[in-house]
Amino acid sequence: MEDKRMDQKQLQKVFAAELGDRPYASRISKLLFETLMDCDGRTFKAVVAEMDWLEKMPWSSATRTKKQKKFSGDVLGNLRHTHYTTSEHLITNIELHWTSEDRASEVQGIKDLITAPENAGKSPEELWKLSGDIAGQLVGAYTQRRSERKLTGEWLIYGLWEEKNYFLDLGCHAELTDEQALFDRLYSGCPEFDFCFQ
Repeated sequence: MEDKRMDQKQLQKVFAAELGDRPYASRISKLLFETLMDCDGRTFKAVVAEMDWLEKMPWSSATRTKKQKKFSGDVLGNLRHTHYTTSEHLITNIELHWTSEDRASEVQGIKDLITAPENAGKSPEELWKLSGDIAGQLVGAYTQRRSERKLTGEWLIYGLWEEKNYFLDLGCHAELTDEQALFDRLYSGCPEFDFCFQ
């Protein structure tokens, strides 16, 4: 059977055409453009959806990620970020839901349900239903975070200049361990938008 999936070069042509049609295309850095050319389709689509939403494109709809905001601190303080999320971030979002301090009683309730002594005498059918109920509660956390616009993922980093967004690059939470290195990477990678770093 013939493999009909696109190779990376074919994907790049589709991605470039898609980005070139956006009214904000001139405000996408070369660095971000190159980063997006190397992305898989899910990531590309998620990032473009966030840019469309930030730019208030008429075809865009509200994304379910956390609200965009400025970085804090002296190094990155002039830059902003919004989250984009893909299926790769599903488990992270579920973990964040269940590990927050205000969920302790819910977590204990699920643990009690799992370890209840009366479960020992249940039939396989009853245990199967119980396991489905527990799985539904655990995975339902994602749906709840989504409806509350609390989904996290990685970042689309941008600058705001004269009330316009200038899209710089993608970033990840781990990069915050060295803010100066992140700043330097963005500054050296986006010389066409150096005004965003002032």
